[in-house]
Amino acid sequence: MEIGGWSNNDVISHFVNFAHLAFRTFGDRVSKWVTFNEPNAMCFWGYLVGGEAPGRRNVEEAKLCVHNVLKSHAKAYRLYDAIFRPHQRGKVGMVIFTQWFHPKDPKNPSHVKLAEFALQISCGIIASPIFFGQYPDEYAEFLGRLSQKHGVVSSPLQFRLAESAELRGTWDFCGIAHYTTNLIEPTPNHEASDGLSDPIGIKLSSDPKWSSGANSSSSWQFYVVPWGFRKMLNWIKRRYGNPETYVLENGFQGHPDDGLQDYDRLEYYRSYINEMLKAVRIDGVNVQMYAAWTLLDDFEWDDGYTVNFGVVSVNFSDPERPRMPKLSGTFLKHVFKNNGFPR
Repeated sequence: MEIGGWSNNDVISHFVNFAHLAFRTFGDRVSKWVTFNEPNAMCFWGYLVGGEAPGRRNVEEAKLCVHNVLKSHAKAYRLYDAIFRPHQRGKVGMVIFTQWFHPKDPKNPSHVKLAEFALQISCGIIASPIFFGQYPDEYAEFLGRLSQKHGVVSSPLQFRLAESAELRGTWDFCGIAHYTTNLIEPTPNHEASDGLSDPIGIKLSSDPKWSSGANSSSSWQFYVVPWGFRKMLNWIKRRYGNPETYVLENGFQGHPDDGLQDYDRLEYYRSYINEMLKAVRIDGVNVQMYAAWTLLDDFEWDDGYTVNFGVVSVNFSDPERPRMPKLSGTFLKHVFKNNGFPR
C-alpha cells in the first residue's frame, strides 16, 4: 500500500515474482493454484465502496485494481505455462465471487435486463477478460452510471492487443465462491443506499419466504436460496462454454449460540449440494470440485455482529483449543466420504 496497492501497476511485477517463488517452492506438491481469491470483491469493496481494506472510495483506483489484478493473473498463468507446467502438470485458475441476481418480476424485460447487467458487472468484469480477452459490454454502462453519480467522467480501461491475447484463455478451471441470492429491480431515482445498489440505480430485495443466516452486515444480507446456486452454475455454463468449474467457497453464516446442533447449516449444505448435483446431472454443468467454507468458527464483522461459518466448534477459552464436530460437520464428512449423499 505504500505505493498505492493494486492501483499501481508496479505491483504486477512484484506479484509475478511472488508467483514464481511459490511455483518453484511448492509446485512439486501443489497441483492446483488460485492466483487471486475474489478479486472482484476486493476491488469493489476495497477501492470503490471502501467498506473493506484498504478502505478507498475512488472510481479510478477501483478500475486500476481490476485492470492490474487481471494483468497479474495473466502473466502468472503464462509463467506457469512456460516454465512449470511441462514437469509439474498442475492447473491454474482464479476464484470469482458470485451472487445470483434474480429479476423481481421475471416477466418484466427491464428487470430481466438489469439482472443480467448486475451479473456481468459483479462476475463478468473478471470472468470475461479471462475467457475472451476483453471486458463485458456492460462495463462501459456501469462506469457511465458511476460517472453520473459522482459527477466525474470515467471511461473504461482497455487492454492492448498483446495484453488481450495474453489474458484470453488464462484458465484451467473456473473457480467460484457462492453463498446467496437477491431479487433485483431498477430504481430510477437511485433510492437504494448500499453497495452495488447505491451508485447505479439498483434495488436489491428478498422474497419474504426466504430464510436468512445471521445478520452479518448492512452491506451484504445473507439469504438461503438453493435454486439460485443452480442458476448461477448454469449462467457460467452458458456464458463461458461450460468450463471445468470448482466451487471453492459455499457456506452458511449462523449464530455462535447455535451450538453443536446447527440444523440450519446442515440444511443449507444439503439443499445447496442437492441443487449443484441437479446442475451437474440434469443440466450438464461441468462442476469438478466442491469445497465447503468451514474455516471460521467465530468471525467479527466491522459492524460488531458476530457470526460463524464453522462446522467444527472450537473452545477458545481453553488453551488447547479442543474441537468438537457439529451436526453439519458430521453430515459433510459423510458426503465427502461417499462422494454424494449418504444412503
